[in-house]
Amino acid sequence: MPGAAPAPRDVLARFDREARAVLMASEAQAQADGSAEIAVHHVLLGLLVVPSAVAWTLATKGLDEARLRDALDRRSGVPFPPGDARARLRPDPAIGRVPFAQEVRALIAGSARVADGRRRSGIGPVELALATLATRRVTTVGPALDDLGLDPDELARALG
Repeated sequence: MPGAAPAPRDVLARFDREARAVLMASEAQAQADGSAEIAVHHVLLGLLVVPSAVAWTLATKGLDEARLRDALDRRSGVPFPPGDARARLRPDPAIGRVPFAQEVRALIAGSARVADGRRRSGIGPVELALATLATRRVTTVGPALDDLGLDPDELARALG
């Protein structure tokens, strides 16, 4: 169907090794806090914990895992627990045991659009980060970055 968004599995085939590592780290973040789904903030946390130029760039701008977790904890009023009984979830065949939230499926499709706009056939952490930052108005990422005094547009410019 012309103009239809690609299926997440089709887009995931374009992910390079580092971007796949970010998604695995995102799943680990979701499991660690006992979430039933991988949410956008888990992807941002994954981008911060996988060693890459993206993690380094975001850290130089003042965004790291500890600061983001603190902002998310303050915003939700609930600290991230080490895990809970929700670990027994229906597997998502695209990655692992924790399914993607709908917003992350949209983010994955968005990363393909970012890569296409940058004329890249593959999708790496930069494209994933730019797509993540683009969700700021409809996810918890924007308010958490606001709480930290960070401008998502400035972070996006720093990533290129």
